[in-house]
Amino acid sequence: SQSFNLPEGCWKDIDGNVLSGSIQVPPFSSRVAYQMPEDACDITTAVAEHVASSTGSSVYPNPVTRGEPVFFAPLTNGRISLTDMRGALVLNQDIPTGADKLVMPTDIASGLYVIRLQGDQRTEVQQLIIR
Repeated sequence: SQSFNLPEGCWKDIDGNVLSGSIQVPPFSSRVAYQMPEDACDITTAVAEHVASSTGSSVYPNPVTRGEPVFFAPLTNGRISLTDMRGALVLNQDIPTGADKLVMPTDIASGLYVIRLQGDQRTEVQQLIIR
C-alpha cells in the first residue's frame, strides 16, 4: 500500500466522499481524487426533508440534460454560476427577479459541476450532473 498526501483544499473521491490529509492506495489498484471549489466541501448530498421544504433549496432535475431547463426556487437579483471539477467557471449569468429556471446551454460538456445560485435572500451551492 502507498500513502499520498493531498495538497490543501477541498478534495473528493469518485463517490463524492470528502478527502483530507493522506489517502491510502492498495497495491495494484488506483484511487481517483479531484479538487473541488473551496465552498463545495460544505455541500451534502442529502438534505433533511423539513429543511428542503422550508428553504426551497433543491435544484432539479439532477441530473439535467443539456438544452433542458433546471428549476430552482425564485431569486431576487440573482446570479447563477457553474464551475467544472477543475475549478473553471463555465457559466456566469444574471437571473431576472422571480425566475425559477434556466435552460442549460447545449454547448456545455456532460459531467459533474458545482452550481451556485446567489440572490438577495440566499446563496445555494450544490453538485449538478449535466448529461
